[in-house]
Amino acid sequence: RHKMARELILVIDTSGSMHGLPETVAKAVVLQALRTAQSEKRRCYALAYSGPGQVLEHELSLTAEGIAPLLAFLGQSFHGGTDIGAVHRVMELLEREDWRKADVLLATDGQWVADAALQSRIAATQAGGTRFHGIQIGVSGASGLTPICDHIHTFSEWASMLGRGAAN
Repeated sequence: RHKMARELILVIDTSGSMHGLPETVAKAVVLQALRTAQSEKRRCYALAYSGPGQVLEHELSLTAEGIAPLLAFLGQSFHGGTDIGAVHRVMELLEREDWRKADVLLATDGQWVADAALQSRIAATQAGGTRFHGIQIGVSGASGLTPICDHIHTFSEWASMLGRGAAN
């Protein structure tokens, strides 16, 4: 069963390794995904995470009244360690009927590892039609996104973002 307007779950890594430009890029990518979701009339749920127990959640309302809470959500950060408890929370959401067929977008530097049990759980949802997209912010070798995402889009053009290298 394919729905025209699938729900969208957005996950933003706000750990210490994402502090500064990487986190800004992740939030900009998520904001653009939200704009696209609004034009496609897709419901959106966002999570921001860092270390153990550090997960913020917000069901987004893409209305005039929803702009202030959205900006407040995007303005929050943890800058702690990295714990992918947010991905476990995504799995809980995907068990709910209203989010069962959502697409998932993870914006992170991928400096974490999903254990075998979580990878298996994700694979089962993918077999049911859920798509996991990763936005790899920067290049750091092996990524936690690799074993769990259907597609990984890499953003590593730091020089152009910092205004360097333009005079080549």
